Amino acid sequence: GSLHGDWTEYDEFGRITIKGQYRNGLREGTWAFRKLGIVGKYREGLKHGKWKYYDQGRLVRIEKFRNGELMPGTTYRIQ
Repeated sequence: GSLHGDWTEYDEFGRITIKGQYRNGLREGTWAFRKLGIVGKYREGLKHGKWKYYDQGRLVRIEKFRNGELMPGTTYRIQ
C-alpha cells in the first residue's frame, strides 16, 4: 500500500517538524518543513505554486513552481 492521508513528523522533543498530506503515495497540497522554515505546495508529488522561505520566523524569499520546475523570474527576496 502507498501512503495516503495526513503526514506529521516530530523531533526528539515532540515538536512538529514536517506536516503535510499524501495522496496515492505522492505529496499533495501544502507542506510545512518547520525546522527548515519552508512552506510550499505540491501537486501529484511535484512542487507547484508558491514556496515561502523563512529565517527566524521572518519571510525572506518566495519562489513559484509549476509541475516541479522553478518558473523563471519568480524568485523574490524580501528585505
